[in-house]
Amino acid sequence: MTDPDTSTSFNALCPEEYKYPRPLIVLAHIGQYVMPGVKEAAEVAAKEALNHGYNTKIVFVQDMTFWMHMGILAMKNFGLMKAIESGADRAVLLDNDVVLGKDSLWQLASKNAPIVSPIFLPMAFLKEGENPPPLSHPSPGPDQGLVSVVWVASGCLMFSKTALSLLGPTPFTDAHIAHIEEYDHLKWKLMGADTFMDTDVHVTLLRKPKRRSQIESEGPLKPPEQRALAPADAGYDQWAYPWGKDN
Repeated sequence: MTDPDTSTSFNALCPEEYKYPRPLIVLAHIGQYVMPGVKEAAEVAAKEALNHGYNTKIVFVQDMTFWMHMGILAMKNFGLMKAIESGADRAVLLDNDVVLGKDSLWQLASKNAPIVSPIFLPMAFLKEGENPPPLSHPSPGPDQGLVSVVWVASGCLMFSKTALSLLGPTPFTDAHIAHIEEYDHLKWKLMGADTFMDTDVHVTLLRKPKRRSQIESEGPLKPPEQRALAPADAGYDQWAYPWGKDN
């Protein structure tokens, strides 16, 4: 059984033939401020994975930050811990501005890579003639198959069970430092888990990543509507469970 106030198990809802032992993909939404279409697309991708030999489960990691931009990587660690606790064979971390394609989950899982990201195409925020921001190194083009990368933005990362056994439940460095992606991916590589980009799997990025200079120029305080509430505060349930406790 799943914890009803934090997750949805599609295995519990699927036909009987899907309930036999199959690899489990656990997808963790990072934060509850999900942009339009993100949650719905993730549910479609989770259901489609059932048709390709996988069981799926979705969990939600609520906002755990006190200051702007600080603590998000700890939230990602928490998502991985929840996936490990659920017995995941693949754990996916999904940011609140990434829209999966229908086939994204099962296609990423089928590559059996230690750590794998899709390619972020299209970038919905780009204006005509505007160059896309660097989201990986190298930055391969689409439809080139599985490409080894030095680092990639963590908007949609799938970790294998083997990778998590090598890295442990908290692979992300919870530090507010520049070049954090390079730092973490090199650490993972040295621990035995290489990172790849599956350029055949396209996902939509809705929001332009913030430059380091933008982050440094912003104050640390969060806007009132995004500040964390304590369980005793009025409105806590609506803040913590925006889709209801059963989702």
